[in-house]
Amino acid sequence: PALSTQDTSIFTCNDTVVSLNGNTDFSFPNLQWSWYTNNGNILSDPNNTTITADAPGDYFFTILNTDNGCADTVQQTIIPDQDRPSLNLSGDQLLTCDIQAITLTASGSTASGSNPSFEWTTLDGNILSDPTENQITVSDPGTYRVRLLDPANGCYNTQSITIQIDTVAPILSFGTSPVLDCQVSNILIAPSQIENAQYDYSWSTSNGNIIGNTNQYQIQADQAGIYYLNVTNTNNGCSSTDSLVVNQD
Repeated sequence: PALSTQDTSIFTCNDTVVSLNGNTDFSFPNLQWSWYTNNGNILSDPNNTTITADAPGDYFFTILNTDNGCADTVQQTIIPDQDRPSLNLSGDQLLTCDIQAITLTASGSTASGSNPSFEWTTLDGNILSDPTENQITVSDPGTYRVRLLDPANGCYNTQSITIQIDTVAPILSFGTSPVLDCQVSNILIAPSQIENAQYDYSWSTSNGNIIGNTNQYQIQADQAGIYYLNVTNTNNGCSSTDSLVVNQD
């Protein structure tokens, strides 16, 4: 008997099973046929002309004429096309008082050369821009996941990135209000906390008088009034403001 099959079939990430068909141009009454494989997997009855398989490999279709013992075998190969696209993530991973939104970028390529599609998701963050673009903007801490799909074979790759937040402002307080009198004409004033090299200090007053530089940890004052101090953490841009009253006796 003469046999024929399709020489090859493609098994992609979209496929769960592939159908293989064996054909013969003879219709003798005593023909028997069967499929077998050494490196694939047959799901259905191998003694039918059509089978289903769920793995790449070499599949062989044999037909036997029981009247004369003649047989023929043909091969059909299922070729895997299951290469996952490459994927890389980049972007800052820390939100601060200075940085209130972060841009995350996904880049990658497909083995097929087709243009990949992107899909961003998050359960605990906040995506401000189009989640189907390769680049998104986020404004909340959380875990962000991107899925890059090769539309040619249905294969995909995923990665995630976790965004942290640091918006802790400096602790700032003052002790008791100092007093100017006939014996004390000027005083040094400073916050209760020790000086921190990572902090910027900025003093101001609307009704007092600061002697010298206002951008330092402590200042000298020679007039009663309200003195304001703004302290900024240069690592995250967060700041605190408090005031101290200088009295006159």
